[in-house]
Amino acid sequence: DSMTRQLNLFLQLELMGDNTIAYDETYLGEGAVESFNVWALCITGNGKLSVTAPAENGAGLSGEWGLYRQESGTVTITAGKQGIWYDTDSSFNLTFHGGRLMIEAGTDPKVSYSGVFNSWRHLSEYCNISENATFLAGDSAENYISLTAPYTTDSIRKELDDAQEAETLTHDPYYLSLTANYTVTFDTDDGSAVTKQTVAYGKTAQEPTTTPTRSGYTFDGWYLADGTKYDFDTAVTKNITL
Repeated sequence: DSMTRQLNLFLQLELMGDNTIAYDETYLGEGAVESFNVWALCITGNGKLSVTAPAENGAGLSGEWGLYRQESGTVTITAGKQGIWYDTDSSFNLTFHGGRLMIEAGTDPKVSYSGVFNSWRHLSEYCNISENATFLAGDSAENYISLTAPYTTDSIRKELDDAQEAETLTHDPYYLSLTANYTVTFDTDDGSAVTKQTVAYGKTAQEPTTTPTRSGYTFDGWYLADGTKYDFDTAVTKNITL
């Protein structure tokens, strides 16, 4: 019925722990994650997801996808032909607000519709990628360019076209990396200033080497808002103030 169809439009995955989806078959037209009547895939949580489809014509995600949205977590897609295949009769919206996304797909530039996406020409004008993210795209994990924020569909296409014209890149990207960056702020409560840090998702902040000072007080360490002493071995997954 209509209610069931509406409920099937969106799939949200809250990642916890390490997860793997592997598809080794070579049947053309199916991916490791195949969409039937599901329009959007939304990723949350701080776990990890690895999607692999190593066959020559393998795809990571394929089908009726119209939106990939990631708020957090680490997602890695590795495929023989296409990282994300979508119906080019419509458009595809890439929304990235947090976490880490890495896609490696494609092996032969002479094979049409291969690479990170089956088409960069039909990306939606409404793609929404955080300006605080580091966006890399290119031929491979060894040969890529760093794209410039703000990331609009037109600016992404232009930078990729310019790189191919300059022969920095040789074909549409087979490699994509998006990594959110977060701010760790040190609030000294009117004490001497401590420089804030920018930390990539999943990495750790560095404990300041300079001890803040304030007249009449002794520094006791860095704490979270709930009073818990901060462990600098903790992976950063959001903006925090200490």
